[in-house]
Amino acid sequence: MAHPVGILVVPFPAHGHLNQLLHFSLHLSSHNLPVHFAASATHNRQARDRIQGWNSTSVDKVHFHDLQIPPFSTPPPDPDAVIKFPAHLQPMFEASDHLRSPLLDLFRLLSGTYERLVVVHDPLMSFAGKVRRREKSNHSNIL
Repeated sequence: MAHPVGILVVPFPAHGHLNQLLHFSLHLSSHNLPVHFAASATHNRQARDRIQGWNSTSVDKVHFHDLQIPPFSTPPPDPDAVIKFPAHLQPMFEASDHLRSPLLDLFRLLSGTYERLVVVHDPLMSFAGKVRRREKSNHSNIL
């Protein structure tokens, strides 16, 4: 029998985003809610390594899913750049766009485990909502 509700968290893979959503995930899991955290293997490891204020038992309650993204190189930040957009993050933005297919596979996997799957995504990962809506039309248990 499927569990009533599961939560899938999809952060943007930058530390300020990973950390905030991991803390949110830990808070939810402390209320005995099943929480799944989906990011690349590197970013999941970095988020777990940098977590502060929680014991390891709390972190163990969150189910981490390592999504595959293509390799990318990141140039060093340029503090003297005329345009202040953090161009060194652009390769990560582009690589994150390749998470659509692995995320769809994860939605399909989890939709068979839960009666309702709640998806919480970072605003910079808005494609997760689009993938969710597409899959929701196929499975009615994804919120």
